[in-house]
Amino acid sequence: MAAHGWRKSPSVEAWLFDEGHAFDFYQAVSLLERWREGDAVPVGEGSDPSREAVRFSSSIALSFPETDVAKIRPPHREGQPAKMLVNFLGLGGALGPLPPPIVESIFMRAVRGDTAARDFLDIFNHRLVSFAYRIRKGHRVGLGASSPEKDAAARHLFSLLGLGFRALEGRLAVQDRALLEHAANLSSERRSLEGLVAILRRHFGVSIEPIPLTGAFHPIEDGDRTAIGRSGQNRALGRDACLGGRFWDQESTFDLRIGPMKLDEFLRFLPGGDALAPLCSLVRFYAGARFHFGLVLVLAEGEAPRAALGRPGRALLGQIAWLGDVGKVGRRDREVRLSRAAIRKGLGEAG
Repeated sequence: MAAHGWRKSPSVEAWLFDEGHAFDFYQAVSLLERWREGDAVPVGEGSDPSREAVRFSSSIALSFPETDVAKIRPPHREGQPAKMLVNFLGLGGALGPLPPPIVESIFMRAVRGDTAARDFLDIFNHRLVSFAYRIRKGHRVGLGASSPEKDAAARHLFSLLGLGFRALEGRLAVQDRALLEHAANLSSERRSLEGLVAILRRHFGVSIEPIPLTGAFHPIEDGDRTAIGRSGQNRALGRDACLGGRFWDQESTFDLRIGPMKLDEFLRFLPGGDALAPLCSLVRFYAGARFHFGLVLVLAEGEAPRAALGRPGRALLGQIAWLGDVGKVGRRDREVRLSRAAIRKGLGEAG
């Protein structure tokens, strides 16, 4: 049979069964598990080998092997395990612990058609090889047959992020698995604007500029306001009295300037777009409720659409439509600052 390759093979499956020796052992087992995901017991984790994705046997040949995998045979019937002949961790063979005379006797009996002794050894060989794969799989995320967020390693990462309990899953406007690649930033006790921007740039693929210490007014709670009269409160001048119902905080607010963007990207971050809620959710998850933030969206030069009354499509003043000659309007970047109400809606908050 002609050698398989990425351009010649009809499928990876056909290549695996035709030239199993060309595959890395762990990658080959991982592929077999993926093809039987949900149907077979994970290799090395069950008590019945016939329910696993692959059944291992070890070569008893006395020649020194060149590869870990000798050959792989497909299952005889659907639902049965594939069969893999390996050249390592066997009780017999050139690298096994059994004395050469015993191995030679077993080998000659197998040549004459008596495979009882060889099959007996393979009961133990299967378990040894299965455990070798199971141990490697526990420390190599890429060998898992399940989705990345369902892997055992992912559970450890979610715990570092504060999402280790099942009850905490699915609470953000982004998929939980999207947080895994940012585990280093999200698990750090020291949060910074640079760390936040790195996460957002990676997730959304747009240019983002942080603007720190922009400041904002915040309402004073009723219990902290000053009231005069006999039943008044907080009225000691120089101590707890204050005028008005709000205060200025310079440190608790920052802005994120997003763009310049093309029109299709720009629309995604406007209220009703599919990127606003995930953006707000990621910022709140990273920065916490203690900090407030503003969003400034930048539409790139020449991307401002032409709007006309009665024409199909949206013409939202201050968002994607401006009064004046479109030629003059489109000669520079256009900035749109989202209202606090739009950000609260993006966070899923009322009011």
